[in-house]
Amino acid sequence: MQEVDIIFLTNTIDERQYGISQRAINTLRWSEDSVKFNIIVIETNHKYLDSGFMYEGCNVITPQEEFHYNKFLNYGLKHTKTDWIVVANNDLIFTKKWMTNLLEFSRQNPEVRSMSPYEPNWHAEKGLPSGAICNLGYRAAYEVAGWCIAFHRSIIEECQLFDERFRFWYQDTDYGETLRSKNITHGLIGNSRVYHMVGQSYDTIPDEKKRVMMEDQFKVYYDKWKPEK
Repeated sequence: MQEVDIIFLTNTIDERQYGISQRAINTLRWSEDSVKFNIIVIETNHKYLDSGFMYEGCNVITPQEEFHYNKFLNYGLKHTKTDWIVVANNDLIFTKKWMTNLLEFSRQNPEVRSMSPYEPNWHAEKGLPSGAICNLGYRAAYEVAGWCIAFHRSIIEECQLFDERFRFWYQDTDYGETLRSKNITHGLIGNSRVYHMVGQSYDTIPDEKKRVMMEDQFKVYYDKWKPEK
């Protein structure tokens, strides 16, 4: 049985948020018979250990610092060991064989070392056909679905993942541009499906903190990628 490490970022501040994250974990485990997931949870709530909530069978890491998307992902990467790694939002619903289908596509197309599963509601609205085997590209929220990305371990060092200048916004845009700059192919795989409950994690961030987190991120992105170097 193939093993895959998966990193979730969570903010377990109440029963609702716990339920959202636990649903993702439950559907993940239900989704595959031939893939064993090693689940790494990076928990934002500093008081998680005293909260009474528990993600059983998961490696839960609680950084005692303010939420920082890419830094928290990098904490998770330090605990990975498998060839394939997934970074995923905690507000996903996974469908049967979503990971098996990603792995099978990669076996048949080894040049594709980064992939996202298709989200039927979102991607249909974006004009990406559900019947396509694969849509190649690097656009955030299109081919690069930041809520769920699977990538081969070889690209971590090659791309120096993840750039900690990005705290939250433009993180997936930067990821796509990094792949493009390294000529690493990314695909949105049509027969791999997840459902994204949009905004259910994002909504836990206070408005003022959202503003602070966002205010300089475009400048960071522009300075790094525009004009192309």
